[in-house]
Amino acid sequence: MSAKQYLGSVARRAALGLAFGSLASIAFAWSISGSVANEDGAPLGGVTIASFNYSGISGITDDAGNFSLSNEGPSGILPSMNSHHLDVQYKGNLLSISNISGTVVKVSLMNALGKVAYQNEFSGTNAVINLKKFTNQNFMILKVNANGTNNNYVLTKQGAARVLRKEGDIMATFMFNLAGYEPTGYTMKAEVETDVKVVMKKASATSSSSESPWPKSSSSSDLVAESSSSIGSFVTGEDVKPATVLSPGNHNYTVDGRLIIVHVPSTYTGEKAVPMIVDYHPIGNTAGGWAQSATYESETAADQVIIVYPDGGDYPQGGMMNGGHAWNVGPCCSMDDDVAFSRKFIAEVKKVAYIDSKRIYATGYSMGGGMSNYAACKMADVYAAVAPASFDLSSELIEGKYDGCKPARPIPVLNFRGTGDFVVNYNGGLSQAVPGRSITFLGAENNMKKWAELNGCTGSAEQGVPENGCQMYKSCKDGVQVGLCTNRLGGSCSGNSHEAGCARIGWNFMKQFSMP
Repeated sequence: MSAKQYLGSVARRAALGLAFGSLASIAFAWSISGSVANEDGAPLGGVTIASFNYSGISGITDDAGNFSLSNEGPSGILPSMNSHHLDVQYKGNLLSISNISGTVVKVSLMNALGKVAYQNEFSGTNAVINLKKFTNQNFMILKVNANGTNNNYVLTKQGAARVLRKEGDIMATFMFNLAGYEPTGYTMKAEVETDVKVVMKKASATSSSSESPWPKSSSSSDLVAESSSSIGSFVTGEDVKPATVLSPGNHNYTVDGRLIIVHVPSTYTGEKAVPMIVDYHPIGNTAGGWAQSATYESETAADQVIIVYPDGGDYPQGGMMNGGHAWNVGPCCSMDDDVAFSRKFIAEVKKVAYIDSKRIYATGYSMGGGMSNYAACKMADVYAAVAPASFDLSSELIEGKYDGCKPARPIPVLNFRGTGDFVVNYNGGLSQAVPGRSITFLGAENNMKKWAELNGCTGSAEQGVPENGCQMYKSCKDGVQVGLCTNRLGGSCSGNSHEAGCARIGWNFMKQFSMP
């Protein structure tokens, strides 16, 4: 039986009642191949390709314009996991995990009811776990974490199969870039696509990245700028202990018609106020899709951290994503007031979970990183610190449009960026990925320097802080810090492409800080 046939049988069995929480139906891995040409049909080599909504997937066309991408293999959705050379096998009663790199690996086993049945960690090259006590279980989920990157497996009597995507999740969306041509987007329509033809148009003078399409006045923009009066202020008040304790797992709520997923770690007792992280999803994705990434869950469980995955607003009509959601960060990309929405759902979560109001944090990947950067401008009275990935502040915001970036207080910020990021260029510049919603990125270094300026930092950034590949301004107002981590961090969990960042470093940074 092939991997696809096996996963297909798992999906059919799950649909018949072998459900496991939000993983009730399992879909196949995906792959795409094809070619890129100009409008005259001439093949285009050297076109860079990166996914908006799947971390770490990127590629480049060959001289004949051909490309091939998949969420399996070295360029897949879990590149960090692949780089650790992990292999999981399940046969009989024995679960075997081969760990050639010898890095620390954490494993969690959950039964069909969503209960954590087993947890352990090891750092050797091989581990063998006897699951004889679970032989009556027809269906289990194994979560394997290596340096902040999670990989999920379905365990059945037929063996182990990696879970790559939940049926119904948003398909992969790609951005094709080549100098002299307009950025071109493509969203997959099936899980396996071959002979895909991508046509790129030559860039017109008005779309050149050397010319800003933005007038000095923001009055011509059709986006609605947020007004401070409509946002109001977030009053933390006294932290209230809810009458009931949420069980471990993911809990779905609806706030203003949008899905909010609240992840409760198995360590949560409800006896004390705990930290909370809001994890904003990429553009074109959803709360449910991004919750499957579980980027910060393993690294924060020991601290009983509640993680919230919210849905963004409606993606603009005519956009390339063909579904999913987006965030309003000023010049791009939805029309919703996501600052007011964030304040509201945080208040709602505090009604069901015992949250420490002084330890609420934000992170996010791609446009979710943009939303967490933007939230640091607009919600410094709520978020104690932020750790965005793969997105900068916009020049439009810094120039004063959309009420500018005016943090209510100095706020700690640590960004994660890759020099090989083809979606949000490391050096910044104009992006017209969303029709009618152009945005000009500051660039990774300028983004850090702008945050250092906003936070009153002095001196130079210290290199190698908190570790290799990072730099940090440590002399800032009120004891805050501003930093940037670039590329693969000493063999750790962040690559040099469009990446979801490093949860281990991000959490260790954020948890140092609390609201004054």
